[in-house]
Amino acid sequence: MHAMEPKVSVIIPVYNCEKYLNETLRRLTGQSLQEIEILCVNDGSTDGSLGILNDWARKDDRIVVVDQPNSGAGAARNHGLRRARGEYLSILDSDDLYEPDMLAHAYECASKHAADMVVYGADFYYEDKNAFDSVPWLDLKRLPEQNPFSVHDVAGNPFRSTNGWTWDKLFKRSFIQENGIVFQEQRTYNDMVFTFLSFCCASRIATLHEVLIHQRKNHKTSLSQTGDKSWWCVRDALAGLKSGLESKGVFDALRRHFDNYVLHMVRFNATSINRTQAFLQLYPVMKDEWVREFGLDAKPLDYFDIPDDACWLDRVRSEDLCEFLLAECVDGETRIANMRKEIINLRKTASSSEKKLKKIQGSRDYKLGKSILRIPRKVVHAFRGNS
Repeated sequence: MHAMEPKVSVIIPVYNCEKYLNETLRRLTGQSLQEIEILCVNDGSTDGSLGILNDWARKDDRIVVVDQPNSGAGAARNHGLRRARGEYLSILDSDDLYEPDMLAHAYECASKHAADMVVYGADFYYEDKNAFDSVPWLDLKRLPEQNPFSVHDVAGNPFRSTNGWTWDKLFKRSFIQENGIVFQEQRTYNDMVFTFLSFCCASRIATLHEVLIHQRKNHKTSLSQTGDKSWWCVRDALAGLKSGLESKGVFDALRRHFDNYVLHMVRFNATSINRTQAFLQLYPVMKDEWVREFGLDAKPLDYFDIPDDACWLDRVRSEDLCEFLLAECVDGETRIANMRKEIINLRKTASSSEKKLKKIQGSRDYKLGKSILRIPRKVVHAFRGNS
């Protein structure tokens, strides 16, 4: 099979993923599109991952095992890019679930439209509940209906019309090579530059609304669950994306969209922090350096499209750490109290409201309110304990 050029090169960084690896490789080798290569880059795993990879490689010569010292997912993906031979690239995580026709349908769409990039449907798989659910902020209807299109055809903010991850996309390898697009080699947010630089530079993008991949959620080994260990990475990713867009000559046309995205991601990063010490380190840097670096200090609040983001920025601009935390605590308590009242009212109605109740409890606002309270409560309790 290695005598022919594969239609798709699948690149997977692997780090201590022995729990999921057999299922991952079973789903990939069982793809209906057989003309593929599967580049598994073992990133210095300390569990049995490398042994599992080698066992599979002996059974299927489409699997290529690359071993490197632990350098992070970005470096592993770049290693895979250098080794890839396929016409298109599928850059996946080692623990997600793939539909058997994922690569076939994505490749067919790419070929039909001579696409530089294909974006296809995805959802979440909640491991603790053994259940699938939609991604609340991921809606392919935000993208143009016609195929193919470019970033200039997107009606809204292109940085909010898709996500800055690679696993629900297919990329033309020659397009990636010609534009010199690579991954940032950092702990988290290492795929933001690769994904959005591709999206903003591609002249032919196609969408496929079929859900073809399910991202596994709620397991402790995921980097997305431990972002407080690298809270500065979002700044480095945003700075890298800005630099890349400038170098490609597309930044000026996207400036306002980018500024709005910067604010949203800085806020998202701050509200995702789980450890008190990490937030205490983050806040002064975010307030005194990041806001000024990205020009958020000089923009009027009505420049920003999302009112909640603008209000949050206004507080960061004007409040010191203690003032900010107290305000967040009060705001969060109000949000939670209002939602609890709504939940109580819903419980008084018929059981037909149960679906709406679960939707509220699973909403981003409810979860954001709870996450906002986490750090302020810890700090307030610490202050009280020291008084």
